[in-house]
Amino acid sequence: MNKVKYLLIICLSLKFSWAERLPGLPLGGPASTGPENVQSSQELLKISIDPSQPGIKMSLDGAFGADLAIWNKPDDYAEFKPFLIDAGFNWFRFPNGSLSNDYHWNGEGKFDENGVWATTHKEYKPGFLVESRFRGTSKDNYGFKRASHLTDGNDTTLWWGSIDDNVDLPWFVLDLGTVHAVDSVEIVWGKYRPKSFALAVWDSIDAVYPGPQQNHVNKWKNAFVGKATQERTQKKFTPISGRFWAVRVQKKHLPKQGLQVGQIRLWSQGEQVTRNVPDPGAQTRTWAMSTHIGGKVRADWIDIKWDFEKFMAWVQSVPQGQAVISVNVATGTPAEAANWVRYANKVRGFKIRDWQVGNENDGDWEEGGPLSATQYARRYIAFAKAMKAVDPSIRVYGPLHSTADWFTKGDGLYSGRSWMETFLKVVAEAEIKDKKRYLDGVDFHSYPYWFDKTGDAATMLHSTRRPGPMMDTLATWLRKHFKDGDKRRVAYSEYSSTVVGTHLTQQAVQGTAVLSLLADFAVRFGDRGHALPWDVYGGFQTGPDGTSGSLRLFNPVHPWAYSSWGNHSPSSQYHALYLAQTQWQRQGFAVLPVNNPDSMVRVFALGNKDSINVLLLNFRAEPVKVELNVPSSHSSPMQSFVFSETNFNWQGTDLKAYAAPGMGAWANRHAADSVLQIMLPPQGVALVQWGSIPLADEPVLMQHLAMTRNVLKPGDTIDIWGTVIQENGAVLGADYKSVWGPGEIFPSDGQWGGSMEGLRLQIPIPHNTKPGEHRLEITTRAAGDQVGAWLLKYRIQGEARTVAPLSLFDKGVTLQSDQPDQSEWFVYAHGRNGTKLDLKIIPGPPPMGGYLHGDFYILQPEGQGWPNFVSAHLPIERELFTKPEFGRLSGVIFDYATFHDSNDGYFQFMALSEPVKDYDDYIKLLRNTKGTWVRDTVFWEDMAQEGWGKPCGLLDPKLITQFEWQARGQGSGYMRIDNLMLLAEDGKEVPMPQGFRRTR
Repeated sequence: MNKVKYLLIICLSLKFSWAERLPGLPLGGPASTGPENVQSSQELLKISIDPSQPGIKMSLDGAFGADLAIWNKPDDYAEFKPFLIDAGFNWFRFPNGSLSNDYHWNGEGKFDENGVWATTHKEYKPGFLVESRFRGTSKDNYGFKRASHLTDGNDTTLWWGSIDDNVDLPWFVLDLGTVHAVDSVEIVWGKYRPKSFALAVWDSIDAVYPGPQQNHVNKWKNAFVGKATQERTQKKFTPISGRFWAVRVQKKHLPKQGLQVGQIRLWSQGEQVTRNVPDPGAQTRTWAMSTHIGGKVRADWIDIKWDFEKFMAWVQSVPQGQAVISVNVATGTPAEAANWVRYANKVRGFKIRDWQVGNENDGDWEEGGPLSATQYARRYIAFAKAMKAVDPSIRVYGPLHSTADWFTKGDGLYSGRSWMETFLKVVAEAEIKDKKRYLDGVDFHSYPYWFDKTGDAATMLHSTRRPGPMMDTLATWLRKHFKDGDKRRVAYSEYSSTVVGTHLTQQAVQGTAVLSLLADFAVRFGDRGHALPWDVYGGFQTGPDGTSGSLRLFNPVHPWAYSSWGNHSPSSQYHALYLAQTQWQRQGFAVLPVNNPDSMVRVFALGNKDSINVLLLNFRAEPVKVELNVPSSHSSPMQSFVFSETNFNWQGTDLKAYAAPGMGAWANRHAADSVLQIMLPPQGVALVQWGSIPLADEPVLMQHLAMTRNVLKPGDTIDIWGTVIQENGAVLGADYKSVWGPGEIFPSDGQWGGSMEGLRLQIPIPHNTKPGEHRLEITTRAAGDQVGAWLLKYRIQGEARTVAPLSLFDKGVTLQSDQPDQSEWFVYAHGRNGTKLDLKIIPGPPPMGGYLHGDFYILQPEGQGWPNFVSAHLPIERELFTKPEFGRLSGVIFDYATFHDSNDGYFQFMALSEPVKDYDDYIKLLRNTKGTWVRDTVFWEDMAQEGWGKPCGLLDPKLITQFEWQARGQGSGYMRIDNLMLLAEDGKEVPMPQGFRRTR
């Protein structure tokens, strides 16, 4: 049997020469590969655990939440289900976070004349999204951009402020951007106008986040008080300087229907200083408080596939699965929410216990937001009354506050209290007055890390310390305002490190940050709480430093890679939460005091009788040697787990980045003792378990198995990694068989024997390897003679050659291609708003010949949340792409030159194929070459779907129907294409035409 050299990567772990191995568990790999040879700059850190003073006990009833947002497909959730179950998730949220304020759960119903949706509990149709009909706040939230009606330049569009609270009335704020000496105002009123009003100015050149409307100190002073006797009020007054301006009214001067304003304009010395335009990015920014709930259907987001019935069917298929429903408080009514409770619990018998009212309504990014604390509190009470009247057994949660930094946001009344405390105070007073319980649980979110230039891991980790003390403050407020405040439930229904796009959220340090946030919550509210990390699955965001990341449990798999999870793979966040939710936080375990002198190492201990679980988080960028001590009476066998960048290494910072390796935690067993010394990895996680749990002989499972690329070339390296698990057992070894022979796989941490082990295998492909399909088998062994086997398939590519012209543009001015059927190019311009693409052939003499030229002009349609586009299309002849003599088609090669006059504009090459039904087509980005000709080779495995639709795997060239060249983003420019040729591994080579014209 021929044998070739293979390369095994043996990674570092937290194994030590002084830790005795258990009998029968072999040591693997030389001692020199272990972390005991990595020296820390720190002295030995001694930490002790005191089991004699237990605190609150963990309850896992609905403890671990996951958001099942309506933007994902049912097929995605079907794929995610087993892995969410494995990680212990059991409390599932619907319909989303912010979209909860836009979503009508039942499509059966009707709008009244003001856009208020009324539905029923007797019939059901899938729900739909709306947007505010009477928008007052300028909105730009993850591509959803809408102009405020107050400064959109249209006197007939209205902001309508409703009266939610008799003290905190509807009002609005303008931000001029800079200080202006304003001397005139014009206000166009709607049908409902006040008898009199005040135009106020903020007596400061600036206002800290989130703006003057939620500041703690009242700096407003009236510029003048005027009457609104006509539909249009115009007033000149003594000049006064200010950046922020507001219109406020008194209750006695308002009609009961509220306040309507069509437009406001300010002037300084005859020059208009408000920007009254329909572009939300260019208009004068506004915040409007207490906006009317009227809505209209969102035309840009229809036919949502993941609806309430599908969600509930999914939840009911999960062991111990529970639903939590977030009702629409911004564009919905208490009656609609009550009908949802009635339909869910009375008609369908779902017995849904937990219900949330709205989502982050303190925020200006929410539809109808921001609401002040009292405005939201009045709505909350009305919703809770209506919902509990239908089913008194339900638990209602609010306010889903957007941050745990309570003192960032004032209550809107300038009372000196925070938004959160005033909400609690108002609800508590209503409970006392009505002798009823309205608030079963307080709910909040936390994303503590913010940056506006460059993100860094150390600062991100440090920021996760802030929510803990704020949770202590929350507990104090609950006891202050409610007699049973220490028994009210607490939900952490969104938490993560940050909402700013950054590659840090894809790295292992994200796992450390998330566990820091979770642990702070668990040791305070683990006996009565729910914790939901954001998010299950969502898109990438690019941040201010140009790097991209996403807050999600599952990452999409690049089409050229393999994952045993299908179209997805676990993120670092998933791996960290799996460790915490299955190995650290256990039912009935109590919080134990910790003596830890080092603030850069966070330590959280839980225990039950003789079992102790200690979670350690290293915030240093260097390893730290730790000695853990428990009383000698708790001396017992131990197991330690570690997770860091060595386990999960994110390669790159852009949308093409991926994990290599992407393993979970590794474990190591230790002999019975009351002392253990371990090395904490830099900015990583460790978990140590004391307990006399006997070895189990459960099946050995591969938590996840992956291959970086499953389409390779001779000279490349096969790169495989995985995480092997035997619950409460011991993984004892692994082997592989390949086309080049068998071999032994060593554990990534140098030693087998833990209940979780990582493996990585790298095999160089000899240059003389023939193209074709190949297989590789991995076998693992575990305690109790348990064996597991996994088969991986991959392909070795042959050399690509040009085998057929698709379009050379040398036939004069005709748009016919060079395919046998002479299919013609055609254009598409999206939007019907003046966007256009003029396509023509520019003839030329040999040897260059002609080329395709398209001048474009792109306008962005109002309200469209994604860049508009034009495209040049070439239909593909199926017979050409299925010729047997070509063998396997590899891709295409072509010359192109592009120019776009906007820095935000871009170009892309697309392949439309039969499996894709939702427009999530295969894409490769092209450069804006500024007119210079370049030649690009595009292999099929280089093309990927964007990820918002149904994944369809690697592009199959036999199923391609069209090629498409797109220009995207508002602006003008041109695209030029030439010498489009088909690439294949077999068949007679057709020479590539001469290219690389000079700039034209």
